[in-house]
Amino acid sequence: MKMIFSIFLFSLASCANTSAFEKEDKFIKMHQLWMANASLFDVKKAFGESFKNVENGISYNFSDSRFPEMAFFFDKSNKLKEQFAFLNEASLLNFKKAVKCDWKETEETKEMAHYSRTIKKGSCPNLSISYETYLNLNAYEVRWKR
Repeated sequence: MKMIFSIFLFSLASCANTSAFEKEDKFIKMHQLWMANASLFDVKKAFGESFKNVENGISYNFSDSRFPEMAFFFDKSNKLKEQFAFLNEASLLNFKKAVKCDWKETEETKEMAHYSRTIKKGSCPNLSISYETYLNLNAYEVRWKR
């Protein structure tokens, strides 16, 4: 009985780790597509057909939401010219560890009504990446732009 229970717990733990890895991995995948100067076809192949057409590109929404989690924009030859994603703080930290860069980071405090918020900004100029606190989602917007 202990053996069956142990196998059950192990399988639950591996499922949880796999889904967390896949969630973080998509932002690394976005970066790899960026570095490869990917095409519209490459992005669709990597992220599937559940996208929404937007002006000059496509977006993928958060599940059960109309808000985009990530979006890709293309030039006239269908090559990536800009992309963005919204990440939580843990995903941003993992992303920054995976993308080797000398990150330039700043913080500023904004007074809002009866409280203050810290806005964090960062950039990696040699890879054309920047990020900033996105207060409406309590997340970070990471943007790649050529």
